[in-house]
Amino acid sequence: MRFTPRMDLVDDPITNTRIAIFELPGIKTADVSLQIQRGNLVITGERRPPPAVQKALEAARTSLSRNPVAAANSIAAGDMADDSESLSNPSPNPSLAFHELRFGQFGRAIPVPEGIKESDVTAALQDGMLTVTWPKNPAARSVQSATPPVSPITGTVAQ
Repeated sequence: MRFTPRMDLVDDPITNTRIAIFELPGIKTADVSLQIQRGNLVITGERRPPPAVQKALEAARTSLSRNPVAAANSIAAGDMADDSESLSNPSPNPSLAFHELRFGQFGRAIPVPEGIKESDVTAALQDGMLTVTWPKNPAARSVQSATPPVSPITGTVAQ
C-alpha cells in the first residue's frame, strides 16, 4: 500500500528558507530517505505496522476471497473450509475489526530552487514530525556563508 504523508510548507522570509513539516507518526529515522532528484526534494520511506496489526493483515490475506465465485471454487476444490466448518472451529488468528491506519511505502516530492544540493538540506525527525529545511536561494546562502560570522554582542568575528 502506498500513501502520501500530510505536510505543511512554510515560507520564512526572515531566514530566507522553506520548511516542510511532514506528519510521520511511528516512523523510524532509518525508514526515511531524502534526496534531490530532477529539481525536487524527494521524501520516501516505509511505515511498518505493529506486530498485532501485521498478524491480522496476514490472516486477512489468507481468509476467504471476497469474490463469492472464487470462494466457492476454492471450497469445491478442497482448498478452503466452508463457512459451517469455520463457524464450529473459529480461527485463532486476530482480525481487524476497524482499519484506518496507513502502513506501507510512502513518498512525496516538492519542487526546490535550481542549484539546491543535498548538503543544503537539513532534516530532523522528532515526535512523529519530520522537519526539512532548505534555502530559497542557494546562491545567496553561499555568499552569506563566505562572510565570517559576526558576534551579535561585540561586533567581532566569532572564533
